[in-house]
Amino acid sequence: MLRVLLVDDHPLVREGLGRLLERAGARLVGWAQDGEAGLQLAKQLKPDLILWDLAMPGGGLTPLPRLREAAPQ
Repeated sequence: MLRVLLVDDHPLVREGLGRLLERAGARLVGWAQDGEAGLQLAKQLKPDLILWDLAMPGGGLTPLPRLREAAPQ
């Protein structure tokens, strides 16, 4: 089963995508509403896939280089 982390600042988007993922057979292992929280959860949970909102205020793209260092796979 695909383990997914969802990082998005809009609650309705998180809820809707989470439901779609679960219906498709994926497991939502966590969600975050900003890039910093997403980075911490990615390090902790080590998901197979991260869906990351690049247009989030306050750091959509900013934490991504640090994520690559923490989880190069």
